[in-house]
Amino acid sequence: MTRSPHARLRPLGAGLIAAAVLTVTACGSQLSADEVAAARGGDSIALESADTGSSGEVVGATGDPGAIGGDTGTTSGDPGAPVAGGTGGGTGSTSTGGDTGGASGGTTGESPAAPSEQGTSTGPCDLPKAPGITDSEIVIANASDISGAVPGLFKSSQDAMLSYVNYFNRTSDICGRKLKLLELDSRGDAAADQQNYARACTEAFAMVGSTSIVDSGGAATAQNCKLPDLRALALTRTRTLCSTCYSAQAQEIGVAGNYTYKEIERLHPGVKSSAAFLYLNTGGSPDLGKSFSEAAKSVGYNVKILRGIEVAEFNYTSYVQEMKEADIKFVYFVAATPMVVRLAQAFQQQSWKPEVLIVTQTQYTDEFVELGGSAINGTYLALAHPLFTTPGNKEMANYLGWLNQTRPGSGPTSFGVFSWSAARLFTTLASELRENLTRENLLAAIKKQRKWTGLGMHPPMDVGGKQTYTCATIARLKGSTWRKANRGEYACGDLVRTSVAKG
Repeated sequence: MTRSPHARLRPLGAGLIAAAVLTVTACGSQLSADEVAAARGGDSIALESADTGSSGEVVGATGDPGAIGGDTGTTSGDPGAPVAGGTGGGTGSTSTGGDTGGASGGTTGESPAAPSEQGTSTGPCDLPKAPGITDSEIVIANASDISGAVPGLFKSSQDAMLSYVNYFNRTSDICGRKLKLLELDSRGDAAADQQNYARACTEAFAMVGSTSIVDSGGAATAQNCKLPDLRALALTRTRTLCSTCYSAQAQEIGVAGNYTYKEIERLHPGVKSSAAFLYLNTGGSPDLGKSFSEAAKSVGYNVKILRGIEVAEFNYTSYVQEMKEADIKFVYFVAATPMVVRLAQAFQQQSWKPEVLIVTQTQYTDEFVELGGSAINGTYLALAHPLFTTPGNKEMANYLGWLNQTRPGSGPTSFGVFSWSAARLFTTLASELRENLTRENLLAAIKKQRKWTGLGMHPPMDVGGKQTYTCATIARLKGSTWRKANRGEYACGDLVRTSVAKG
């Protein structure tokens, strides 16, 4: 038996994130611990027993900075047959569809298409000498926020990377070489990010699928050593300006789409008359909050409140009272899940709530649904990809299935989607370059990617041009199920260059 791809084990972190063991819902096979460890080039070490090294990496019980991970389970049946998730339901948020699905909830209740195992082999060839390339493997590194102020914040990016490496190594190769993943922990800290990139400059061929709330630290290091950094997404201006740094979820800091606000006004006429934008005073959140507010203003929203909230602030009563007195109808909050839940609960405690509460893709998880309960019912969010249960999306099914095999109990996230997409782009380009695979040639190939869809996984992304995407899914939480709210496949609109981009 394996867990649903939407079921997860959540780490405890500073009392902010609840731990839960979700119900087993589907039968199938799993990757063995040895296979998972092989992708890392080391033993499988439980994350809970890991200590953080002085250079920013996670150091396991063996002292190997690259050997992190949880219990990968045992192999049952054919280990090469990942399960996309059962359609037979289950309990709570483990279902892949229907009204009990949490983040897995969709508009149809159907399971995505079955994941594919079909791969390609480019055949043996000689590769130029470069860091991370040997006769048998190509080392790629990932630096994401695993520990820090919010433990596990972007662990899903690393989980997705390990899942992709397992998928690729099972089905494909690049000039006869397999991939090896060097897992690093940026800890939500610029210094740790810089130290990780310094290490990757000499030990890895490229950085792939990374996500960090303070991702500015390693940008100059990557550029100086000409290290390709193909991220899930960039959250600071410094990272986007790095000449060797690109993102699968492409965006230019300070350039925001107006589609969310146009779609919400269609669904809730009149809410644009009184809006509030809140954000955490950390990392890239202030720039996002400010640019979002200006994009809303461009389509007629009256932004009465634009406010930053300190991470250490626990009492949101004064913020709720201010919005209540201003008769706010629309609230957008850019924050981590515990803080969003805290605000929603403060609304509930004061017997008041805005007509519309919208949050970010960070909240597209089962954890948000479970922690928020009735306080978050009706919440909206915009996703740069389809809902996880959208039928017929084969690449999304691959991500869900291989994540379930590699990290049983680790749920899918939007960050995981784009880490997988970044890995897919890396192997696609590396396979095309073959004996011409150098860092310089890879960067040139990435720069040409102006409409990357991750093999249909998400809407077109201007990876090479580093321009913000123009289409997204608008989803609304109904009970414990996210349902698509926009008409058509995606809600699309125009880009707004805000003062954040001009500054």
